[in-house]
Amino acid sequence: MTAGPIVPTVIVVDDSLTFSANHHSDAITMVLMAQNFECNHAGTYSCSVSSATVVVSDETEINVVSEPPAIYFPVGIVEDRTMSLDCIVEFEGTSGDIKWTFSPPGLGNMFYDLSIDPDTKNSSMSCTTKLESKLTFTPGMYDNGSNFRCEVVNAEGYNGATVLQKTVPFYVLHNSICTNRIFEIFNHPYQPCGKIIYCSENGILVFEIPCPSPGYCYDALLTDCVLEKDLSIYNETSTTIGQSTTGAPPIS
Repeated sequence: MTAGPIVPTVIVVDDSLTFSANHHSDAITMVLMAQNFECNHAGTYSCSVSSATVVVSDETEINVVSEPPAIYFPVGIVEDRTMSLDCIVEFEGTSGDIKWTFSPPGLGNMFYDLSIDPDTKNSSMSCTTKLESKLTFTPGMYDNGSNFRCEVVNAEGYNGATVLQKTVPFYVLHNSICTNRIFEIFNHPYQPCGKIIYCSENGILVFEIPCPSPGYCYDALLTDCVLEKDLSIYNETSTTIGQSTTGAPPIS
């Protein structure tokens, strides 16, 4: 933007915003910044530059979009070993709740209610609600290959067009996978790219080992990063079929 000799006058009405100006001969670039954009930053922003002879202005509308939930769980999930799934989400609104559902292996997109009650905390922020939900249970091999879903429900004041939900695949290691394999290291049978199993004296340990180049995975047998298609994976083929203890009648 050029407007002759420029002497900017800057007024910033929000203390959480910072301002910078860069001069380029007879032009100037002005930047308005926020460390973290929040819902109270939404609105119309205008910029006006004036010289002795001209005034130039423009405006734009800024919307702040709520991010979908994030689900955190252990690197390694082992049969009959109690663990937790944690769902965390912050969205524009005054209240809400977390609903957990799961889809058993082979049932496509059919999700079921859970018979387990999660521990959910609700925190009110300046103009958002933060939900933290913990689902604790003991998985079995019948849960291997399931999908777990965390979804925000009853969200008062949320006007976003996106459904706030997150779905993650759920893989369970057989608790006998390290039988007669003490001190062995091998790739995870269900998530071989990036996850390694170590059979220690104290039981099954699972680690994540990233590779620096895209498309490469750590090969425990070769002790090096290789193309994913070239992994020398150990194939765990044993499965257990049974009724899932986490399930309830399907959602209607």
